[in-house]
Order: sequence, then C-alpha cells, then structure tokens
Amino acid sequence: MVRACRIASAVAVCVGLVAAVVVAPGTPAGAGRRSCAPAWGLTHTPAGGSLYGAWAESAGDAWAVGSLYNGTTDVALAQHWNGFSWSTVPAASAGTASYLQAVDGSSSTDVWAVGSWNTNAGATDSLAEHWDGSTWSIASTPSPGSIANYLTSLSVASPSDVWAVGYQVTGAGVYRTLAEHWDGTSWAGVSTPNPGMSGDNLLQGVSASSHGDAWAVGFFEAGTSTKTLVERWNGSVWTVMTSPNPGATSNALSAVRAISGTDVWAVGSYYDGSNNVSLAEHWTGSAWAVVSSPNVPASGNVLNDVDAVTGSDVWAVGYYYNTVGSRVYETLALHWDGVEWTRTPSPNAGPTSTFNYLRGVTAMPTGEVWSVGLSSTGALAEHLCEVSILDQGFSPVGTTVAQGAAVAWSIAPADAASHAVADGTGMGLYDSGSRAPGGSFTFEFDSAGTYAVIDTLAGHGGTIRVPTLASPMSRGVGTTFTITWSSVTAPAGFVFDVQIKRPGSTGFVPWKTGQTAASSPFLPDAGAGTYAFRSRMRNSPNGLSSGWSPAASAVAT
Repeated sequence: MVRACRIASAVAVCVGLVAAVVVAPGTPAGAGRRSCAPAWGLTHTPAGGSLYGAWAESAGDAWAVGSLYNGTTDVALAQHWNGFSWSTVPAASAGTASYLQAVDGSSSTDVWAVGSWNTNAGATDSLAEHWDGSTWSIASTPSPGSIANYLTSLSVASPSDVWAVGYQVTGAGVYRTLAEHWDGTSWAGVSTPNPGMSGDNLLQGVSASSHGDAWAVGFFEAGTSTKTLVERWNGSVWTVMTSPNPGATSNALSAVRAISGTDVWAVGSYYDGSNNVSLAEHWTGSAWAVVSSPNVPASGNVLNDVDAVTGSDVWAVGYYYNTVGSRVYETLALHWDGVEWTRTPSPNAGPTSTFNYLRGVTAMPTGEVWSVGLSSTGALAEHLCEVSILDQGFSPVGTTVAQGAAVAWSIAPADAASHAVADGTGMGLYDSGSRAPGGSFTFEFDSAGTYAVIDTLAGHGGTIRVPTLASPMSRGVGTTFTITWSSVTAPAGFVFDVQIKRPGSTGFVPWKTGQTAASSPFLPDAGAGTYAFRSRMRNSPNGLSSGWSPAASAVAT
C-alpha cells in the first residue's frame, strides 16, 4: 500500500492507494436493474483499487473514480454503474503514476474527472480527463506549482462552466491554493487568495450553485494552528469568507455543496483537545455557522464529502476510528433532514478489513444515493434508495432491511402537500412530524419484526420488514446455532418475543418470550431437519407490538 498524507496539526489530509490486480475493462452483460434498499448496503465492485469520488446522472448511469495499483505503478481508475453492476472502463493514464480524485458531469456524454499525475521528470502535475460517451481523454491543464500540483475536487455547472480546485507546491515547499476553470474550450488558472501567507493553504472542495456563484473550502495554517478556509466566486474574483473554527488548534473543511446561493453546506473535522470531531458548517445567505453533528463516542470522526437531494435531505460521509489499542477505521455516514444531523449505520468491507473510508458521496433528485471509498480489501461502493412519500402513498409500499439499518424516507419536492412518517404499530417508536415537500426523515430499525408505517397527514400506509437471523445457516445436528433478533439489547420498556417451528411441525410456537437480550444459543432439540425462527418487538406497558419478522432457518443435518 502506498499512502501519501499532508499533516496539518491534528488533521491529516490523506490519499490511500491499495495494491490490486488489473481488472479487464467492459460492462458485464445483465438485464434489469438491481434492487436498492432504503438503507446503506454494499455493492460489489471489480477487484482492488481505491475510489475517491462519485457522480450519478441516473439510476443506470453512475461513475466512480480513483486509482489502481497494477503491479508496477498506480494508474487512474474509472468504474461505471449501468443499473445492474459496476465495471471498469479504461481511464487515460499519464506519466509514471496517475490518480483521479473527483468526478462530476452535466450529462451522460459530458463527464469530467480530475486528480494528478507524476511526470517522467519527477514532478506532479494536475490532471483532467473528459468522458464524451465513448472514451476518457486527457485535457491540458495549468500546473503552476514548481514541485507539485493536485486537483482534489470538481464541480460542473454546465458544459462550458466547470471548476476544479486543489493546491500547488512552490519551489520552497509551501502549499498554495489552486483553482482552474473550463470555459467550454480550455482550462485556465484563476487566482485564489491565500490567507495563511507564511504557511500552507489548501483547497479540498468546490461547488457551484450557478454560473456566477461558486464556493471552495479547505484549510490554512495560521501560526501553530490550522483554520477553516472558505472562498467564494462572485463571477469575477475569488474572495475569502469568514468561517467558524471550533477547534483551538486544528480545523479543516474537506467538501462543500452549494444547493443555492443561500443554502450551502461544508463538512470536515476539528480537534477538540482529545479527538478529531465531525464538523458541519452551514451558510444561510449572511454568515457561516457550525451546526451540531453526531460523533461515534471515544473515537476520532472525520467527514470527507457532502451532497444533497434537497436542502432538507443532505448526506455527508467519512470515517471514524478507535483511539486506543490497534486502530481500526470504519465507515461513517450522516444525514440532515432539515432539522438535525443523525448518524445512519453504514457497512464496512468485512470483518477482516482494518480500515474502511468513505471518500465521496453523490445524491440524485430521486433520492438515490451512492457513496464510495476504500478499504484494506479493496474499493468500497455503498448504495441506498430512499422510500418516496408521495401524495398518493409510499413508494415502494414495503421493503426489507437488515437489523440495525437506518431507513430513509423522502418527500417528493413535486408533492402538493406536506407529509409525516410515523410508527404504525402503536409502540410509539418515531414520528417525524409534518415535513414539507423536499423534506426527509431517517429511523434506525434495530430489531427484527414487521413494522407498519403510516403517513399521519395523508393516511397512507407502508411496511418495513426486518428479518431474524440464524448462524450458521446449516450444520450438523450437534451444532449450537445462534439465533439473533436484534442488533442491540431491548430499550427500557420493550421486550422481544421469539417463536420456533421445529421439523415436522405445521406452525410456530413460543420459544423465548419477554426477552431483553438480543440473541440466544440454540441446540437442535427435535433431531435433523429445518428449524424456523421468527420474532417481534413488544412494548411492555401497552402490550402493542410489531408484526412477526420474516423467518430465519437453521438446518440441522
């Protein structure tokens, strides 16, 4: 593994590159679109590589870019989603090594990706590649830095209005901000401020809300500390905007998303004296302000990217890591529903993966969201499709998610009325309250069951199913199986009921009733055959419960 990091006090800006084999290009054959749940789930990507940025034109047209070690060097990597699977599409590589950090586009035949490449002379130059619907090709870009030039982020406002930002390294080894613009014909450098004149200045994210309004974020060194850097393009010049710095010594912004000129989000991290802490800042038209965001306790938390379905449906991704013992990095995903940021559980590459980073996120107006990154076992791609709350009802009406998954609902911006999503079981688990068109809501379903969901304003209903689990699924009759009905123990006032159907039986009977534990061992007690288990969550005080979960089977051979 090759890993290059630029340290700014306690905040590290890193690029990870995972050694891997070359994947043959081409799109696998396959008909139909793969199903997409309203909670984060892993999708298979071609073996190896690291993914740093993503962009989607439609449900059947998405791109992810990064780099791949081919056994000799690192080469630019582009992968494409066709609605059914990911495949590697040859990117243009240059010099002794090349890397793509971000991707964005205006249509399926106008896609840009930016990054850097190592020249044969030992320098590093900026890299921009364009997809015209058939091939990736390199476009000439300025590289003003004497030692190195890196493009880290990209925003396509139109085919003739594209911004890319990053940083350059001078002959003295000092980092300076870098901005480049595509006018439909060529790339040109555009002057940007460097408030930390005696130290380093880096831009890490850019987003344009219109032709004459764009934002760029990063950080700069001010003496012994680092501070957030926010710059705005007004159609003529880039100027520094005042932005908060909650950390005493270290603050950095990694990404920005301009939804409009009066609605802009920037994310990153700061050091609170003990750990890195997630940082979310919001512009409402007059000033930037810190908005409280959740953190995994006793861990470092870092946000790398942000994107929005609407102003009340925003996603931010990154990673968190334990700060004691052998360090393990896990994926981190946060959601803004117009009221607050909440953490939504996101999967890791697997139990053997010691680091899992989410680096890029892209959200479509339909509520379909992609996040990509890297792990110690290869590239990561995660996917969710929010349940739409429409004037005519839920779409889809019913769906199945895993224990511990957070389901996301979104209210169609085109709806005529407000809606509210609430627990329909009577247990009082959640109630979003009234949300206007364009709004959203998430709730984490920790326990197995079949949960009724209602739109309390429109009267429509839906269903969330959470299966019971059996492990192993099949083993010898003397094996002790583990039956799991929740990802957590029962909260105060709630219990779990579990039923069993033994081999040869025609129906379920009680097995565990009024449980607070999340699982139990099971030794087959009726000989060989298939044992089925189903469970529900119950409110002890009022006796109301979810429906029974989809059943899990344990086959004793």
